[in-house]
Amino acid sequence: DERFRLLYVALTRARYACHVYALSPLRPYANSRKPDTDPERAPLDAMIERLLDGATAPPEIPHVQWSAGRWSWPDEQWRPPRTAPRAAASVLANPPNPPFEATWSFSALLQGRVNVAAEETAAADEEPVAVAEAAADDGAVVMADADAAEPEHAQLAWLAPIAGPDFGNAVHAMFERREIGKPMRDQLALIERCLRAEGVGLRGIALDDLARHLASRLQATLDAPLLPGGRSRPSLASATLGLLPGAGALTLGALPASAMCAEMPFEFALGEVSLQRLRAVCDFVPPTSAQRLRGLMTGKIDLVFEHAGRFHVLDYKSNRLGTATRLSDYAAPQLERAMADDHYRFQALLYTVAVDRFLRQRIPGYRRDRLGEAIYLFVRAAGIAPDIAPRAGIWTQRFDDALIDAVDAVLAGDARQAA
Repeated sequence: DERFRLLYVALTRARYACHVYALSPLRPYANSRKPDTDPERAPLDAMIERLLDGATAPPEIPHVQWSAGRWSWPDEQWRPPRTAPRAAASVLANPPNPPFEATWSFSALLQGRVNVAAEETAAADEEPVAVAEAAADDGAVVMADADAAEPEHAQLAWLAPIAGPDFGNAVHAMFERREIGKPMRDQLALIERCLRAEGVGLRGIALDDLARHLASRLQATLDAPLLPGGRSRPSLASATLGLLPGAGALTLGALPASAMCAEMPFEFALGEVSLQRLRAVCDFVPPTSAQRLRGLMTGKIDLVFEHAGRFHVLDYKSNRLGTATRLSDYAAPQLERAMADDHYRFQALLYTVAVDRFLRQRIPGYRRDRLGEAIYLFVRAAGIAPDIAPRAGIWTQRFDDALIDAVDAVLAGDARQAA
């Protein structure tokens, strides 16, 4: 039925005429001496056979001309009509073509081209790089002596061989699908499933060993205080969230499911966005070959959560930084450098603008002070040494309201507000 429907559409959608050339329905097919029969044969063959059935010529059908054998083409050759050339002034008067409307994302912006493939994976922005060797720039030279004196951290060194987007996607899936409130050591089956599903290369490490190590690593990340002391506002709601006693610290593992929205997708309309104007209001816009944007900005935020009346943006990163084996590789200066080099700081700002727009639409009387921090967790080191380096692998920033307003105005195409 579907094939006959398509034949009907093909025969009836022509505007002026439809010319059909067909071989005899009795012709042999492929290597067989017999023609195909129903239901395998083409609907065109079935139609022609019925038209020829029991008659030397097909019945007369209004507006249909049947021609057996060679087609009698007219002798004349078609030539386009001669028309006077258009005046140059009329050509100049045509309006310019509008900018191409497309779907953009953080990764597409870095690549300088619109999204043309399927949905991006969670770790699409994490490149499969080798463990960094000694660099020749000034920053690496300054740290050379300190690195030489600092011993490797056993947990960091053990996990260092495992890397790449596949591993990043697996780690994202573990955080997204974990059973909230259940220790990760009791969720080894989930960890193994995620590793298998993403095809993570084990580099000679036994799967069950890697699962146990990751369970310990993920649990330490869940137990790590996310914000520096004094940056989470205490309230009566804090007591109901099971926060760490005494310190009142906000931890990911203490948040209830009702306070979290994992893998939150977003789309918001772009005005006619000038990248030059965007760089004028934000000095860390990544370099890109694109000059103007128009269409939709889209993305998926790893986690948006609410705590003490404020909404925070959180992103997981499995990147190896520096040698990937020392605590200093995940200290504040190195995190700032990674956020700048990989343009994650702009990604965090883009996600913050998206959440701010969402909250303005959904919360009556929304005020900007309800917008919290952007938090990036480098899970190789987050919570790995709470007594020695409590902030290792944890990057946070509360973007200035003026910056959020300016970037939001440019993305909306509002030149007056952006100025």
